Amino acid sequence: MALIGLVAVGVLVGAALQGTVSFYRTPSEVSSAAVGDPVRLGGTVVPGSVVRAGGVIQFRVTDGVRDVVVEQSIDLPGNIREGQQVVVEGVLDGRGVLHAETVMNKHGNTYEPPGGADDAGAGDRP
Repeated sequence: MALIGLVAVGVLVGAALQGTVSFYRTPSEVSSAAVGDPVRLGGTVVPGSVVRAGGVIQFRVTDGVRDVVVEQSIDLPGNIREGQQVVVEGVLDGRGVLHAETVMNKHGNTYEPPGGADDAGAGDRP
């Protein structure tokens, strides 16, 4: 009887946490994603890779083994820094470039968009 109660509690805790846990893929894992699939990528911005031109920011994210090129259409001042940990949400194109809809920087122990948690859609494309 105690085992059944323990299993029931485990199922309830698991269900409660399901909506609060977010996972991301590393650049090595993203290489297996299909074109057009939504991707959540996590890694470090490669030093020397950030280029701002014509309202587009392009940079590379690495896991130390493989890099993924990321393009973000909206220039958010101070959003991307070299060597910084980021989580990027977007869609892969046929060239393996991730077109970012949201870029979140690591602030302390959490990942947040610029302006904090209330600004979650700030990196979204119009």
